[in-house]
Amino acid sequence: MSNKEVSHPYFDYMRDSGLILLKKKGIVIKNTLLETAEKVFKAELIELPVLMSRNVLDYVNSSYVRESIFCDTKKKKYLLCGDPTDSILFHFLPQMKVNQSFVTCSHVFRNISPIKKEFRLSEFQMFTVVRLIDRRKTTPKEAITQFIDELKRWADQFDCLVHFTKNSTSEKTPVDYNVLLEKDGRRANLGHLTLQNLGYIHDNYRKRQLVAFGLGLEGLLNFLYQK
Repeated sequence: MSNKEVSHPYFDYMRDSGLILLKKKGIVIKNTLLETAEKVFKAELIELPVLMSRNVLDYVNSSYVRESIFCDTKKKKYLLCGDPTDSILFHFLPQMKVNQSFVTCSHVFRNISPIKKEFRLSEFQMFTVVRLIDRRKTTPKEAITQFIDELKRWADQFDCLVHFTKNSTSEKTPVDYNVLLEKDGRRANLGHLTLQNLGYIHDNYRKRQLVAFGLGLEGLLNFLYQK
């Protein structure tokens, strides 16, 4: 199974209409990912080609790809990566322009068996929006404030409030928040918002930072449509 295509019953990626349909518990949400990315965060969808001749398990278990989905788009194999600090930086950072945003969607691989060379996907979980910041022109506070404002506008379409709780920080990650969504008196942990210094990757990026937001769509669906 290691080199075979993996499909998922809830996920339909880039049909002719260019929409993503997420089918969960009888609910169909159109454009949840792409409209959010394009209209709110002004982000482009990332497509990362994969050499499928490689051993999939080795690739999944490698240090820079931990959350991924394999799919077949018009007979072209793609790996869409959801780990901003690893996959996007190593593969896309040289191409990214300052203030340019990307979005990825991801599954999480579970129950991997190196002996049997088998794995299976968990349910559709999250997408990650990333934006490259030049800290010579934009302060960390300005970058995060702008992103939070966009996030609040995104939540408005669901008639929700957004709250933030601070996590511990480091030189590598000077800003780290958990994002909570509130609706009708209920709260749910929605995602994770970070600002990351990129100098640890290469000296060329020592003046650059990355704003990353990982959103749990599975949790969002359960939260918004809880009976």
